Amino acid sequence: MEIRPIISALMRSKVALILIGLQIALTLAIVCNALFIISQRVETMARPSGMNESDTFMIASVGFGSTFDTKNAFAQDLALIRGMPGVADASPMNTVPMSNGGWSEAINMAPGQKVATTGAALYFVDEHGINAYGLKLLAGRNFRADEITVRDRGSVDWPPGVIITKQLADKLYPGGDAVGKQMYLSDPDKTLANSFGVWVMKQNYGREYMGIERSTFLIDASGKVQKVWRRVKVDGHSAAVLASASSSG
Repeated sequence: MEIRPIISALMRSKVALILIGLQIALTLAIVCNALFIISQRVETMARPSGMNESDTFMIASVGFGSTFDTKNAFAQDLALIRGMPGVADASPMNTVPMSNGGWSEAINMAPGQKVATTGAALYFVDEHGINAYGLKLLAGRNFRADEITVRDRGSVDWPPGVIITKQLADKLYPGGDAVGKQMYLSDPDKTLANSFGVWVMKQNYGREYMGIERSTFLIDASGKVQKVWRRVKVDGHSAAVLASASSSG
């Protein structure tokens, strides 16, 4: 292809030359921005989770009917799994890291705090949880068997003690010791959940219980709710929220 005639034609029209230059610059800016976002995601995904990922897996157990005995079912299943050859340990759990699902809560440092200090994922385990996740306890102590209670879908109470990651401890108590300190979960009395209409009656295999309806609220800088997604699914949801947030400015 002859380049010289093209260049000569462009030189006769400075406006066309400027527009082409702007198009090239805009394209490069978009590509660079996309590459930057991708590199950030790759870096985040490559961070060590702190657990033995290759040897850890989760088995789902679902009970049918209102007479299903969660506590005894857990005890029987765990005893069977722990007795299998090659099993280091087993624990009841609600999720595993990087499984595209789970439970998170805002963390406050004082009762009635308006803006949360940070957010954290929650993992419900028993005294075998540390070994089952392949983790190492750096400070404090593990849970005791007598402290473990069964938490089902209808439970509204919280345990008196928790084990947190070093990263969360450093964020909540920078330069200090987190052992024995107190922190607060957001909205423990469900005031905010009720005001948004997400603390609702739910059903699962014939059982009724109160629980959180998974919803997303897009709130602008003035505190006005711009859009609401009810009963959301994980797949594709973040992209939909991002698109709405971008279009609303």
